[in-house]
Amino acid sequence: MFPKSPAIARDDRGLPATPTRMHARDSVTRRVAGDVRNLLMSGSIFTLQVAHPSVGAGVAEHSRYREDPWTRLADIDASGRRFLWTDEAAARAEGRRLRAIHRDIAGVDGQGRRYHALDPHGYGWVHWVFLDSMLRSTELYGDVLSAKDEDRLFVEWYEAALLLGLRDTHLPKTLAEYCDEFARIVREELEYTSVVAHLLGDRVGPPPPPWASLIPRHVWASIIRPAGVTSQWLALAGLPVAFREKIHAHHPWTTADDARLEVVAAIVRATVPRLPPRVRWIPDARRARATERAASSRT
Repeated sequence: MFPKSPAIARDDRGLPATPTRMHARDSVTRRVAGDVRNLLMSGSIFTLQVAHPSVGAGVAEHSRYREDPWTRLADIDASGRRFLWTDEAAARAEGRRLRAIHRDIAGVDGQGRRYHALDPHGYGWVHWVFLDSMLRSTELYGDVLSAKDEDRLFVEWYEAALLLGLRDTHLPKTLAEYCDEFARIVREELEYTSVVAHLLGDRVGPPPPPWASLIPRHVWASIIRPAGVTSQWLALAGLPVAFREKIHAHHPWTTADDARLEVVAAIVRATVPRLPPRVRWIPDARRARATERAASSRT
C-alpha cells in the first residue's frame, strides 16, 4: 500500500515504525539542528514559509505575530523541542496536536483564493522548508555534508513528514526530486506576501517581551532596531537566490551584500567549531548528548 522509497519501516497505519532515524544517536537532523550555526537560518526559514500564499494568508489572518511575536516564538520553539528532541512517542503526539490546532484555520486570501491550513501544499510547504534550510545552513556556515549524510537527512525529513500527517503522495521519493520540486515552488508559487513584507521591511521592531516590560521604550527601541536590521539581513542572506531575485524590487541584494556574506560565513566557519560545547550546541542538543552518554555507560 505504501511506497518503500525511501526505505522506511512502517507500522499498520503507514507511519514510521519505532525507532525513527531522526531520534537515533547518529541522527543527522539533530546534529545539524543542534549546532548554533543553524540558528542563523531562523529568519530565512520563517520568511520562506510565509511566502507561500496560503501559509502567509493563514498567519496574517489567524495569528497575533505582530502584536505578540514572543508568544508565537515560544510556541514554535516548544513544538520543535517536543517533536525533535524528545522521542518517537512525543513526536507522534505533537504531530497529532499540530493537525488538530490547524483543523479550523481557513479563509480567503487577498486575491480571493480559498485556503485551509491542512491543505497538503501549504501545510506540507512549512515542513519542506526545513530540509532546504539545513542543507543551506551547512553550505553557508557549517561543515558541508557528505552525500551519505545528505541522503540520511532526507530520509529523516521524510519520516518527520509522515509523523506530521503528510502522505507519500505528497512527498518526493528522492533528494534529487525534492530539490527539483523545491526550486519549482520557489520559482512559480512563492509570493511577496504581506507577512514577508513585514518581516523584511519592519523598521520599528516588535514590542518588548514581558521580561523587558520595565525597560523604557526609547531604550528598547535603541536595542531592537539595529538588531532587527541585522536579523533581516541574515534572513535575506539565507534565502534561495531565486527568491531573493523575485523580491529584489522590495529588498535589493547587491554585490556588496555577497561580499559581506562571504566574510560573515568565513568567520562563522572558522570560529564556531572552536567554541566550547556549552556554546557550540543548543541546550537540547547538549541534554540529548548527556542522556546518550549516560545510557551508554549503563550498557
